Amino acid sequence: MFCMRRSVLSVNSVNALSTRLCQRYFTVRSNVRSIYDTKDINTKAGKLVDEIESQRLKISKTLEEPKSKEDKDSRFSYMKHLGTIIESENFQNLKKELSRLNEKRQSTTKLYSKDLSDRLDVTAENLKTSLKFASRLVNDVTGYTKIEQLKQSIVQREEQLQRIRAQIQDSKAAHETAVSERVASQKEVNALLERKHSWSTEDLERFTELYRDDHSLEQTVKETADAVKELEVKEEETYSQLIQGIMNRYHEEQVWSDRIRSFSTWGTLMIMAVNLLLFVVVQLFLEPFKRSRLVSSFEMKVTDLLDEKVATMQASLEEKIRKSENPTQLDGFTAVDDKQASQLSGTIVSFSPSSSSFSSIVDTLKANLALILINPWKGSFNQEPLTFEKTQLNLFLGCVFATGTILGVLFTSLVR
Repeated sequence: MFCMRRSVLSVNSVNALSTRLCQRYFTVRSNVRSIYDTKDINTKAGKLVDEIESQRLKISKTLEEPKSKEDKDSRFSYMKHLGTIIESENFQNLKKELSRLNEKRQSTTKLYSKDLSDRLDVTAENLKTSLKFASRLVNDVTGYTKIEQLKQSIVQREEQLQRIRAQIQDSKAAHETAVSERVASQKEVNALLERKHSWSTEDLERFTELYRDDHSLEQTVKETADAVKELEVKEEETYSQLIQGIMNRYHEEQVWSDRIRSFSTWGTLMIMAVNLLLFVVVQLFLEPFKRSRLVSSFEMKVTDLLDEKVATMQASLEEKIRKSENPTQLDGFTAVDDKQASQLSGTIVSFSPSSSSFSSIVDTLKANLALILINPWKGSFNQEPLTFEKTQLNLFLGCVFATGTILGVLFTSLVR
C-alpha cells in the first residue's frame, strides 16, 4: 500500500513538473518570439517539450508497473488462500459429512416413522458432527486454525523445555559424580606417591589401577561437561523458540481479533441496512395496504349499517303512511305528538352526540342551567348517551381540575 501511494504521488509530482515546464516553455517562447521571432528557437523548444513529454510517459509507465504488479500479487495471494481453504482437510471432511448426511437421509426414511424423541436424538447427533466440521471450516476462513496450531506448538515446546531441563539436572549430577570420583582417585594416587619408597605389590597394582581409572574418569568428566554445555545450548534455543512462538501467537490473535471486529462491524451495518429496508418497505407498502383494507372494511360496515337504518326508516315511514290513511288513527297520532312535544318543550336539553366543539358543549350547559333555574320541576332528564371527543374531554377535565385546584388553594389559605 505504501508503494502504491508512493507511485501515485510520484506520478502526480511528475505530471505537475511537466505542466510547470510546459507553462514555462510557452511563456519563454512568447517572450522570445516577441523579441526575436526566429524559427530555430521554436524548433528547439518544440523538441524540448516532446522530450519532456516522452520522459513523463516513461516515468508514469515505470511507476504504474509496480502498482499493477502489487494488484496481481494481492489477487494471487487471495486466490491462493481461497484455494488452500478449499483444499484443506476440514473443507473436504465437511463435504464428506454433508454427502453422508444426504445419503443417510435418503436411505433411512423409515426412521422418521418412530417416536419424536428418537428422531430428535438422531438429528442432534448428526448436527453435532456437522457443526464440528462447519466450525473447523469457519476457523480456517477466519484464521483461528493457525492460532490453534501455534498453541499446540507452544505446549510442545514447553514440554520439550521441561525435558531438557530435567536432562540438564541429570547431566550436572553425573558430572559432579565423575568429578568427585576423579578427585578421590587423585587423592589416593597422591597418597601412594608420597610413600612410593615403601610400596608393596598390592600398592603397585592399586596405583596402576588408579592410573588407568583416572584416564577413564577424565574422559567421563569431559563427556559429561560437553553434554551439559550441549543441553544448555539446546535449552536456550528451545526457550527462544518458545518466546518466538508466544509472540507469533499474540500477533495472530491480534490479527484475528481485528478481522472479527471488522466482520462484526460489517455485520452490524448489514443488519442495520436490512432493518432500515424493512422499515421502509413496511411504511411505504405494507402500512398503506393495511390502512386501505381497514378503511374498506370500515366503509363496508358503515354502508351495511346505513342500509339497515334506511330500511328501518323506510318501514316506519310506510307504516306511518298506512296509518295516515285512517283519520281516526291520524287524530290519535297527532294528539300523541302534541303531548310529546309539550313534554319535550319542558325537558332539559341533553348533550347531543353531534356536538363538534367545546363552544357547543358550553352553550348546551348554559341552556340546561337556564332551564333548571326557570322551571326545575318540569320535565325529566333525557337518558340518551353522552359522547365527547378526546381533545374536548381532556380540555373540559383540565378546566375542572384547574378550578378545583384554585378553589382548594383559596380555601386552605382562608382556613389558615
